[in-house]
Amino acid sequence: MELKLIMKDQKNYFNLKDLNVFITGAYSHLGQAICEGIGSYGAKLIINGTNKDKLIKLQKYLKKKDIRSSIAFFDITNYEDVKKFTKNLKNLDVLIHNANKTFHTPLRKFDRENYIQTFDTAILSLTNLINCTTKYLAKSAKKNRTSSIINISSMYGLVSPDPNIYDNPINASSPQYGVAKAAMIHHTKYLAVHLAKYNIRVNSISPGAFPNKTVLKDKKFRKKLASKSPLKRTGNPEELVSSVLYLASKSSSFTTGTNLIVDGGWTAW
Repeated sequence: MELKLIMKDQKNYFNLKDLNVFITGAYSHLGQAICEGIGSYGAKLIINGTNKDKLIKLQKYLKKKDIRSSIAFFDITNYEDVKKFTKNLKNLDVLIHNANKTFHTPLRKFDRENYIQTFDTAILSLTNLINCTTKYLAKSAKKNRTSSIINISSMYGLVSPDPNIYDNPINASSPQYGVAKAAMIHHTKYLAVHLAKYNIRVNSISPGAFPNKTVLKDKKFRKKLASKSPLKRTGNPEELVSSVLYLASKSSSFTTGTNLIVDGGWTAW
């Protein structure tokens, strides 16, 4: 009897209609794809970033796609800014932490400020958001709506970048990036355990190589990236959306504390 009820409701599991979704780093390469993807399933988006012009441009783009969105222009690494924003927040069902700081600084060129900014954006900002939004997410859970936190990590939180695929070391992923993403995966598990009592699910996604338009122009480098994956290709941003949709919706109602790897098998070798 219970199984039949589950199967009957499954057709609505990916429905995000009227769910309030806050996404950081919304106008980034992957952020925009995520916004468009989950927005097309009915979610009401709150798009965040520190570049107002890019947020306005994204909002106009989403509007053309009939996707509802509001702009949240503030710095998530600033606790007071986050606190001020959430004071006017009425409802929140899903938090997607996608913002990151990327610096191409080789190991021998240590830059303290780069490390601080990377960690602040990945970890400190997540702590700020959790402290200020948990009560809204818990409220959502009580109403039997999906209540989910999704942290966008990276395959480099699991494995080290292969320096052999970079012609110039300055283009390689920096050491602090991988360290911050690894910390995010652990932070996800910690939060999942401690927020479970509120029925708030917390998961992370570790994308593999999803090159932006600039990287795609470099055919030689793209070929090297593709060679690292058993599927022998790089990913398209749209291929990440289904994972976000799964974790944001009721289809993942029994999934928490996990790290979903979407890398074409890069980390499986």
